[in-house]
Amino acid sequence: MSTCPACKKNKLICVGDTYQCEDSECGFIQQIKIRKAQKWHLKIADNEKVYWRRVFFADLPELEDEALFSRYLDEIKKYYGDKLFGEAVTMLYAIVTARESLTMKEIAWLSGEKHITIKQLTFIKDFGALLKTTRDRNRGALVSAASERYREYIEKMFPRQRDELGEIFTDMLTAADLKEYKNEQGSYSLPDGLTYIAAYLPTVLDEIPDELFNRVYSDDKESTNINNCTKNSMEPHILSRRAKMGEVWSEYCGNVGLYKNQLDFINISGNCYWTMCDYSNALDFRNKQVKLGEEYFDSGKIDDENYVATAYMNRGVTYDDLGKYAESLSDYGKCIEIREKLHADGKLYDENDLALSYMNRGGTNWSTGKYAEALSDYAKCIEIRERLHADGKLYDENDLASAYMNRGVTYDDLGKYAEALSDYGKCIEIRERLYADGKLYDENDLASAYMNRGNTLGDISQYDEALSDYGKCIEISKRLHADGKLYDLGDLAMVMLNKGILLATGLNDQDGALAIFNEAIAMLEAEKELSYSANDTLQRLYYHRDRLTGNSDDLQSQLEVLFDKLFGSIDDSDEE
Repeated sequence: MSTCPACKKNKLICVGDTYQCEDSECGFIQQIKIRKAQKWHLKIADNEKVYWRRVFFADLPELEDEALFSRYLDEIKKYYGDKLFGEAVTMLYAIVTARESLTMKEIAWLSGEKHITIKQLTFIKDFGALLKTTRDRNRGALVSAASERYREYIEKMFPRQRDELGEIFTDMLTAADLKEYKNEQGSYSLPDGLTYIAAYLPTVLDEIPDELFNRVYSDDKESTNINNCTKNSMEPHILSRRAKMGEVWSEYCGNVGLYKNQLDFINISGNCYWTMCDYSNALDFRNKQVKLGEEYFDSGKIDDENYVATAYMNRGVTYDDLGKYAESLSDYGKCIEIREKLHADGKLYDENDLALSYMNRGGTNWSTGKYAEALSDYAKCIEIRERLHADGKLYDENDLASAYMNRGVTYDDLGKYAEALSDYGKCIEIRERLYADGKLYDENDLASAYMNRGNTLGDISQYDEALSDYGKCIEISKRLHADGKLYDLGDLAMVMLNKGILLATGLNDQDGALAIFNEAIAMLEAEKELSYSANDTLQRLYYHRDRLTGNSDDLQSQLEVLFDKLFGSIDDSDEE
């Protein structure tokens, strides 16, 4: 409540049509002024013309008094009538009780519309004193309750709206024809608004019908469910909405004793935050997933230890992304221990999961310089994936190629070049076959395999073979760049740099080296913006080109530029 402008210490209270100082001795009284303005015209279903007037309360900072708040709504109701006012309040209730701000599209979906309507915009404008509108660069205009007190007032004054929203949302989710949203890949792309409704549902229903629950959640990954079906699912604001949906549904499942489902929804939230690289929030959900998974399994609330293994696996990945390698290795170890035991007992869901556990731990061991341990993990992963492939149970043969690639890199780091070349060869053989069959998901993987083998061949002075691999990598990378599918132009520039160095130092082909250095430099200089790695490669290209041309002045200037980029400029005026 606002402070009295007369005494400047006591609060104003609403009394009838006036604002008065709570201290009667002050004597301050202000008449509440109401004015109408700005007519809005539209046609509704029966083609009847309706004129709505916006309601303004002049000179009032906020509607903090419940009596004044109620009167504000009464003034609007006089012009709307019971039917339209009921529609408006249903929308208002959904907005102010939502866990986070709503987009205009989501507000439209509350009424079963695909786009925001004039009627809904008018509702938002007429209730403007109760709402707060902000703008997000990705999501556009966002609407929420102007204050927590308004949220409390609405919930108190309109208790029946909760049940009405529950019925509306249930009907909408049940009636949605999911086939309408099937895309070319065979999965489903639902509007963001439907995901919001799924997130909101547990807050307005004490018990969700089984049929509706199965629409939102399903253990079947191929099923038509909202859990997996979101339009533009990699966009940050969509991922944020899905994370909130997972959080709400996990609470609901925990309250009604659906403990496996609860862990799955916690996992959804963690995955969304992890995909957004919000590792701090992701770790919060991973910790919760581990804690509840262990607690539920130990207490008998769930009888499947696969859930516990998955929790450790996911937290291990998050720890690794945060650079907490000791914690990551510990979690991977616990995951592998559980999955090996489940496999021995014939209870492991999918041996692909066990292979991935070894692959991930191998990567962390490699990152921390534990090459012997990394080789052991990669060997175990390869053994499992080779067996799965032979049995037709390996999801993607490129997973096997990746294991050979990683082990090859590790052998190379240990100076075991023959073993490295053997593994690179197996990786390339698999990826070339997958590419020929149209089954290679990402051709960047094939390019990196050729680059790695080319580097190793160069290290053992097999220059012609190395040039051949570099040439294939460059050919693939240029094609990917032309199609907008190359991850980073710095990757292409790096293999061109390596080829140039090999030409200059290994084959003494100075002209050939200079030509490829200039080509790579021109390519990078033509870009408006470079990644850090691409810019670093550019400076190295300058350095090696200037060594060939003997242009020491340019070399010195480029070194100074590189030094400034890495460490900041130095003011020579301070030197004595």
